[in-house]
Amino acid sequence: MKILESNRIFKPWIYTVSHSMLVLRSSYEACLGEDTNIDLYFSDVVYMALPSKLKGLLLEEDSEGKESNLLQRYSPTPSDYKVFSLTSGGERYIIIAYSVEVDTNKLGFMELGYALIQASGPEDP
Repeated sequence: MKILESNRIFKPWIYTVSHSMLVLRSSYEACLGEDTNIDLYFSDVVYMALPSKLKGLLLEEDSEGKESNLLQRYSPTPSDYKVFSLTSGGERYIIIAYSVEVDTNKLGFMELGYALIQASGPEDP
């Protein structure tokens, strides 16, 4: 299932070990002619394999089970987690997480959005 398709540049912006939270950002400051950021908030990340820069991005949820072997190997409770594929430059990268949220905002370079605070994993209330 397609979640987002963009020709912008995305970078891993922050990863918090304590909450296993990953933010990928396409900063408006780095994309000429853009006036908003696009933030991708992945909560309770248990696996990620991606480069430091993604030029263009197709984000999809692996609802067909193509990566079920990774899901079984890395997630503590496979039924609670999802496999997300990120395609960029003809290459495919994988993130296994509880959820992903897409946020468009005008936050500054070091600011993070409210979705980061609200995102939770399967153990959180």
